[in-house]
Amino acid sequence: MPLDQSQKPTRTAQSWRHGSGRATIRPASRVWAWQAAGLPVCFTIDAVPNVHMLCLPEAQAEVERRLGGLTEVQGLLADRPAGGRGS
Repeated sequence: MPLDQSQKPTRTAQSWRHGSGRATIRPASRVWAWQAAGLPVCFTIDAVPNVHMLCLPEAQAEVERRLGGLTEVQGLLADRPAGGRGS
């Protein structure tokens, strides 16, 4: 049974650009540690060269704060998913 709009999780995304494998691995390993500590965040990597963080809106400020402390992060861009068809 499909979820109605009220049941769908709301997420925010932050992106950072990476220039090498090391610049991707360190933030990724930090995300896994943050998840283990209970912070609701995950990431995905697109073709080149962006890494996207997904988190709940209530975790956005904390995720941005933690990402801002990583030297590999060259910039943050906050976004949110579109409302879908008919929005």
